[in-house]
Amino acid sequence: MLVISGAEAACTQVRQYHPPATHKQPTMDDLPIPQGSWQAAYDAKQRKYNIHLISGVLIFGITIGVVSMSS
Repeated sequence: MLVISGAEAACTQVRQYHPPATHKQPTMDDLPIPQGSWQAAYDAKQRKYNIHLISGVLIFGITIGVVSMSS
């Protein structure tokens, strides 16, 4: 079994503050290109958010009801 002391472990760590040699700087060409209808995507997101909101309010109401009944 190999046992390494804390001092030996600290000495074996290597810090590199530079990017690897294969690193390529990001450019505007790397950004995604918008596709599809903006309005359709917005409506789908809002539908999902409204379902989360309604379910959260319902769960909160049920929780308040259960707490008031148990007291």
